[in-house]
Amino acid sequence: MDLTLHVRFLQSRPSLFIINFFIFSIIYSGYCLYGDDPNCAFQCHCAVDNECSGGTCPSGCDTSLPSGYTWGGPSCQIGNVGLHKSTNMTASDFYQMTYPATGCAHPANADGVPAEWWTYLGDLYKIYNITIYARKDGHDDKLQQFNLTIYNTSDNEVLCGYHHDPVYTSITITCPSPLIGRYVHFMRKAEATKDEGAPFCEVVIIGHKYIGCEDGVYETNCQDQCGHCKTNIVYDRYNGTCHDGCQIWWTDTKCNTYIETPNNTDENLMVLNKTSDSIEIRWEHINGISVNLRRFYGYLIQYSIDLDGTNYRDVAIVSYDSDPYWKIENLQINTIYYIKVTPYRKFGDNKETGKAYDTLEVKTDCSAPDTSSFINATLTYSNNGLPNISVTWQMISSINAHCDNITGISLQYKLSTSTNVTSINLNPDVNIFVIVPDVEGQYDIKLIIKNNKGYTSSSERRGIHVNAPTTDNNPQGQRSSPPIIPTIVGSLSVVVIVIIVVIVSAVLLWRRR
Repeated sequence: MDLTLHVRFLQSRPSLFIINFFIFSIIYSGYCLYGDDPNCAFQCHCAVDNECSGGTCPSGCDTSLPSGYTWGGPSCQIGNVGLHKSTNMTASDFYQMTYPATGCAHPANADGVPAEWWTYLGDLYKIYNITIYARKDGHDDKLQQFNLTIYNTSDNEVLCGYHHDPVYTSITITCPSPLIGRYVHFMRKAEATKDEGAPFCEVVIIGHKYIGCEDGVYETNCQDQCGHCKTNIVYDRYNGTCHDGCQIWWTDTKCNTYIETPNNTDENLMVLNKTSDSIEIRWEHINGISVNLRRFYGYLIQYSIDLDGTNYRDVAIVSYDSDPYWKIENLQINTIYYIKVTPYRKFGDNKETGKAYDTLEVKTDCSAPDTSSFINATLTYSNNGLPNISVTWQMISSINAHCDNITGISLQYKLSTSTNVTSINLNPDVNIFVIVPDVEGQYDIKLIIKNNKGYTSSSERRGIHVNAPTTDNNPQGQRSSPPIIPTIVGSLSVVVIVIIVVIVSAVLLWRRR
């Protein structure tokens, strides 16, 4: 590795490049997996040029490089992948670096700044171990207490190893498992009162080019299981992201979060209020649904009027993020309803219900009886000439009582010009009553019905004209002229009595004189 390439004198670590990772497809025509061409995924380093065939080197690997640079593996692709790669460091001094070393790097950690050195490999590489060679000129004891890390971007740095003691010749640090990345980072932490640096003369990075984990795993160590991608082979083999979505009931970018079937175990569906044509219900949310999964859940509201609770009608869909409440409207009066709330999960066009809440049996309230066009009144005269008002109405069973039963019927009548009301209570099974008025005039009649919930309704007939009582000689009810003789006799009697009183009074006055 030549450390003279792109070396900068930096007092702090610079911004690093973020390189988009691409996956080689081994399917398309002409793809080179193993070969002598540098563009092949695994470049062969055979002892004999152009003999790499089928991923093997029959004559063995290239041994022209010094110790530490030798190649291995089936196609001699494992070797020093850091050779001739660019580097950076926090430096107070630098030297030409070749092998054997004619100069050394001296990352500085003055004034509390860590001594850092890193190399950019370009492509992603799977790295097995790293060997660092110390200086030989009396500074070898300063190469100590350092970390070696591998990363693809600066936010996913993974430790390959840490070495504490001084290095006098060289040290090989083998990663716990092969790590994948584009950068190799050396760092010795700073001490505020010292300016020792961390000199070394060569770094050998043993590994090979990385083309992605095998199917089903991802991440830097290829040990993390991939999620349930819609198509298992279409995912980012470095970070596990599914590129074509998830299988049914799986979500998140890596498709490793399962959307559970909702099951309610609590009896927590309740009636808040009810009227003659509506029922308001509330329930408690099912437990255990995380915030990021709520969009997949909701509730199905249904009701039935069948005695056995079948033939449910869908009323509404309520999302999990909404208030767990619904008002069912336009219901029938005084009717039993069976109400059910069922939680569900939804994924695209797929919907699956869980265990329903306990079914509610609710009866809507009564309302005022319907007495429109209900009462009828007819005026007749009896054989003896007396007027009769015959009041009739529909039987209770033939109208919409709007409740279980009628508890009372009241018939009221009065003269239109009077405030005195005659009220008669009747049994619910009666539907006729005859009023015999004794006074001529206009009559108003009201029929009042009351049901067992206290609702009342009434029907009226106003202005029924009643003439005077009739006789057989005056069937039309006209008033007869009074007899003449009885009238005269009555008048003379009065006159005689007055004369007698006057005479008696005069006699008494005369005697007193």
